[in-house]
Amino acid sequence: MTQTVLLSSDGPVSTLTLNRPEALNAISLEVVVDFNAALDEILGAPTRPRCVMLTGAGRAFCVGGDITAHRDRPADTPPYDLGDVLERYFNPLLVRLMTFPVPLVIAVNGAAAGAGCPLALCADVVVASQRAYFECGFTRLGLIPDLGATWLLPRLIGRARAHAMMLLNQRVSAEQAQNWGMIHQCVPPETLHTAALNVASSLCAMSTPALRATREVITEALDGSLADALRREAQIQHGLGYSRDFAEGIAAFFARRPPVFEEP
Repeated sequence: MTQTVLLSSDGPVSTLTLNRPEALNAISLEVVVDFNAALDEILGAPTRPRCVMLTGAGRAFCVGGDITAHRDRPADTPPYDLGDVLERYFNPLLVRLMTFPVPLVIAVNGAAAGAGCPLALCADVVVASQRAYFECGFTRLGLIPDLGATWLLPRLIGRARAHAMMLLNQRVSAEQAQNWGMIHQCVPPETLHTAALNVASSLCAMSTPALRATREVITEALDGSLADALRREAQIQHGLGYSRDFAEGIAAFFARRPPVFEEP
């Protein structure tokens, strides 16, 4: 059976590729299992990568959950419990990606629809091909947006635009997504891999603990007060100030050379 998530490495960057091009990389339970196995392999490697990149095979990034399971369900069986599927399989995967111990870059090569839309936006940095687009499409099926879309989209683009995307199923081009601040960069299709790899390489040159902590503080600050943010910054800075990476950063600054960070 073909593996639905491929893992490859290019120096300090590990690349995950959703590998169901014939199904436009729709997410099945098998995909979730293979995804988690690939993440486990990354964490268990003798040398942990300093950045992970995620993309899709074929002409789509991901068109969401695989709804063929509902079409092919025997007529005399009850509907699947979608809430249970989310809580047991899909949601833990999203949380794992958003809290992964190394930075995550997503290269959106094509359609990011349904649950594929929040999946494409959960990275630290998102680079998209000019051929890509973002669309929710849930209400068209009689469902609400899930996989964190209701949390991510309003924070990325504001309430009005998020409502248009989630209630009206507005399709947003990669260029519009960049203009809205939904993604970092929109690039020609032929340069997508290089552009995303350049971002990943830049992240690899930085302090991984500092990047990880920066992501955590930003996420917490979105729902907290200024006082909360100041207190959390001081707490984290207290620990980082004693790290080898900070000592290396200071030494490199005064030596006028690029720092060489080594902490995982």
